[in-house]
This record gives sequence, C-alpha cells and structure tokens, in this order.
Amino acid sequence: MKKRVFHISKKDSCYQEASFTVPPLWNRLSFSLEMPEQAARLCYLLIYDSHGRLRFHHQAGYGDWKYQLGIDGMSTSLGGIPGEIEPGEWKAAICCFSEYIDQYLGDAEFDIVIRLSDKFIPVEEPVGERLWCSGDYDFERLFQQKEGWFCGDFHTHTRLSDGKETVRCAMKKAGKMGMDFYVPTEHNVVHTGWPETDIMILPGVEITTCLGHFNIFGCTGAPAQLLDIMKEAGEEDIWKKMKYTIRECEKNGWLWSINHPFLHIWKWLYYDLPLKHLHLMEIVNDPTYGYAPEANDEAVSFLDYLWKHGYVVYGLGGSDSHNLESERYEGATEPSIPGDPATLVYMNGLSPDHLMQGVAAGHVIVCRYIRAEVSFYYHGRQFLPGDRIETGNAAEDLLYCKGSVTGLPEEAELFLVNDSGKKKISWSKMGSQLGEIDLEIPWGQGDWQWTRLEIRDPVGKFLAYLNPVYRGEHHSGCKTFGEAVKGWQKHREKNV
Repeated sequence: MKKRVFHISKKDSCYQEASFTVPPLWNRLSFSLEMPEQAARLCYLLIYDSHGRLRFHHQAGYGDWKYQLGIDGMSTSLGGIPGEIEPGEWKAAICCFSEYIDQYLGDAEFDIVIRLSDKFIPVEEPVGERLWCSGDYDFERLFQQKEGWFCGDFHTHTRLSDGKETVRCAMKKAGKMGMDFYVPTEHNVVHTGWPETDIMILPGVEITTCLGHFNIFGCTGAPAQLLDIMKEAGEEDIWKKMKYTIRECEKNGWLWSINHPFLHIWKWLYYDLPLKHLHLMEIVNDPTYGYAPEANDEAVSFLDYLWKHGYVVYGLGGSDSHNLESERYEGATEPSIPGDPATLVYMNGLSPDHLMQGVAAGHVIVCRYIRAEVSFYYHGRQFLPGDRIETGNAAEDLLYCKGSVTGLPEEAELFLVNDSGKKKISWSKMGSQLGEIDLEIPWGQGDWQWTRLEIRDPVGKFLAYLNPVYRGEHHSGCKTFGEAVKGWQKHREKNV
C-alpha cells in the first residue's frame, strides 16, 4: 500500500503532484481518498501513468472516494481511461477547484490522503461498455429514423463532478422524463465513456471559471487548456485561455454555449468576448433554484436585445441538475431533475450529428411542463425556429406560423415578440391541456426583421421559448459582450 499526503489551504498551491512507483505485474491500480467530507467538492484527483498520460480525472464530490483503473471499461471507475497498468513512475495530483476555494474554504486547512495499491475494489460505477476515449463514439449512429422534434437536456451533472446521482440513476430519470437525448456536462472533466443505453448521449463538458461557465457539446476528449483553466492563475490568464478554448471549439466543430449568464455569483463576466463568436446562450437554467427565475428572464431579455441589434444567437435550456429527486433547494416546491426544462430540437432522424446540426441551426424550442411543436410557412415552404426566411419582391408579405402545444395549464398566454416589443396573441384552446397556434405575421418590413413566440402562465411563469426566425441584415455598434450588456441595461432602465 502506497500513501501520499497533500495539504490544502489558501496558502498552498491549487495544483500539487506526488510521484509513486508501480511495480511490474500489477494488473490494476486501486486508490482511495481520505479527507473531510465538507472538502470533497473542492478537489479533483488526477492520475498520470509512467508515460505522462492522464489516466484518471474525477472531482471528489459525492460517493465513497474509492476508485480503480482496470483493463476495460467495466473494471475501471468513472473518469478513468482503461488499459494496461505499465510499471514505472506514475503521478497522483490534486487540483483544487478555485471557485469553491473562494466560496467555501475560508481559513480552513486540511490534509488529503491518497492510498494506492493493486488490491481489487468492486467498481460500483464503471466507465461503461462504450469507451469514448478509445474512439468508440459514432456521431453518425442513428437511434431513431423518423424526422421531427426530439427532447433532451443540454446541462446535467453526475458523480463524475459534483452531481449526487450515478450515471445509471440519471439515465432512469431521463427515461422517466421522456428524454430522447442527454448531454453530460461535468465541471471541468469529460466522461471517458458511457454505459449502454437507449437514450442518445452527446459528450460534453462545462468549462467552469471565475469569469463564467460555458458548455461545450460534441467533444469526446478534454480541451487543450482545461487543466490550466482549472488552476486559474488570475482573470487575465483565464480570459486568454477561454478565448483559446472558444477558438478550439470552432476549429474542431464543437458547439459552445454561455451558461446562466446572469445567475447570482456564477454570471458571465468575460466581457471582452467578441459577439461574432457567440451563437448559443442558455436562457433557462434550473428553474427550481432560488435565484433562477429572475436570472432566466434577464437572459431572455438580453437575448432579445442581441437580436434587436442584428446578432443571431440562439437560446437553449438546461436543467443543471445536481440533486437527488427527494431533495429541494431552499424555498423550492419541486425537485431539480434532468429534463426540466426540456429542450426540443428538430432533426431528420435522431443521431449525434443531426443533434449538432439542429442546434447549430437554432431549430430549438425550450419548454417547461408543456411540449410545443411549431413551424413557419412562407410561400408554401416550411421553416423552423432559427431559420432565415428571406422575402421575395413584395414590400410586405405574410408569414404563417402553425403548431400545437400539449400539457397546457389553464389560461396559458401566448406572446409574439419582435423588434417592436412583446404582444399578447389570442389563440385556440382545443380541449383540456391542448392548444393550437395559427398566426399570420407581416413579413418583409425594413432591412432587418425577426420574430419569435413565447408562452407563459397568467402570473408570468415561463412555459416555452421558440427561437426567432429572421430576415435581412443589421450591423450593430456593439462588438463585445460587455458593450451589449451596458446597452441592454440602459435600454431596460429607460423602459422601467
């Protein structure tokens, strides 16, 4: 049994390494952590093999803190990369999550003890049968052939980071919520594989920094700057690494989205972000959390401001679910669970490639409690939320919007939102919990035009957001996220 001890305090480095020797003939590597329970979310454990390759990455979080590296995905704990345990000098590292250090550590100090051996440990939560780290991820795999709206969640957490649910329990919840796809987005750590499931899994990660959080979709491995981002050596250094990572996303065809841009202490502060690089933003994040409803409404309002100034930025939803279904945030009456809100994406068959394409095109509707399926029609052609719909020669023409909504509460209200503001629209109710949308919208006015739909209950509680359709061009004076925030705040003050 080999033992390594790390001391954690605000005075110590947030990243500490210790070497250990793996002798010949070990066919597994088992390791466990000992630390105060309240310190678990502060720390990540990383294991490097004798060639310097990262073989294990896990936020301590929740669980028993006992892990194993084995030869395959079923004998390797969540966060591990299976394979041979080659002899030689290995390294164990502890990286402290600086966001949590600032929030929770204070003047406290504690030791983390790592014990390593080749003793067998039952793997209660393995990586799974499919090893993404070995290239066993098929973006073209077709889960369903039909064309239409598919439901899922773009912001979730499991025990690989600070979620409380195991992967398998998360999948049971997703099935219970009727989800077709699920995107795991752990804090600064990427799943290396996944158990077999009928629900389509799209790999992702939540990049978590002192300047804000953003999700990356479609990455089967860690972004190049991830470890340096975790070490967080000052704001200037962080924004440079965020900038590099956003460019890496564009180069590799990954999608990325700002998370909860106005939420309490986790709001987006990378104000120098050029708006030309921003295409996706989370507009509904965990509506059961205390600060969320107001922050979500601010995100919707800000996104409308961006559209008003000619920026095509699409909205997404994310449950940001961390808790057990039996738990509630303070003051909440509902659990925080995957699929609340649900994000619907229109696809020509359910596959990872089609999901990425649908999101990139803005073919997205975000719903809570209800399910809305809506299309637009112009001169006999069908269009979807997010589409550019250019006019013909007519100076003024009509755009038709048709669709259905199921699960409606009584007196739900429909709004048409565009450059002129927000207007309540009458609509048909077809029996209990069913509504029909059938609208005529003037189309072809001015150089730049956009319009979207929104559904809320009578007291203003969010029910659905449809990404806008648009036409024309508009060139704004805003160049950065920070400039847009200042302009939006002034606009809101004038209209209070």
